[in-house]
Amino acid sequence: MYECNRKLLFGLLTLLGVSTLAEKIYLGFIVARSHNIHLPLPGCFLLNTQKFAFTYWFPMITFESTLFILAIIKSVRQAMKDTTTPHLMFILLRDSIVYFGGMLAVVLANCIVWAAGRESLFVAFTSTYISIQSILSCRMLLNVRSAANPWYHYETSIFSSVRFIGRSGPPESDEMGASNQSEIGRGDA
Repeated sequence: MYECNRKLLFGLLTLLGVSTLAEKIYLGFIVARSHNIHLPLPGCFLLNTQKFAFTYWFPMITFESTLFILAIIKSVRQAMKDTTTPHLMFILLRDSIVYFGGMLAVVLANCIVWAAGRESLFVAFTSTYISIQSILSCRMLLNVRSAANPWYHYETSIFSSVRFIGRSGPPESDEMGASNQSEIGRGDA
């Protein structure tokens, strides 16, 4: 998407490293100065957290907003070009905006909830962050997969990568008209 720009790559890797390190340091301070309460539920809940606990989300906000802004800038530049945008590039740009925008919204929601200071809500959006991250990543991968070969209809069952071949009978053909013959599964002796 960015013509393999090494400066951008090293800048983003540095930003990712610094934000990850800052998150770990913040989390260490927050957990070290808090008291855990164990419930019969999985996990634990923090009590007496510090007032600066919401700053844990600042590095993540910085990283996600940087990637969101880069995706918007690239989309605007691509839209202003006189040439048509390839379908795969369109899918990547669209899904990048959806992914980084969605992640930024969830991170901002976490930051606002933590800044409100309600200890009972500290874990409210953390699982939402993980779920949204997984869902949007899978969405992007599935869209890229379908854009890579638009003429092939991908099966949507859980066995989409498994093809069973019978021991006898005529060979089946798929949507492309190709024959699914196999030396092993035909039953020839």
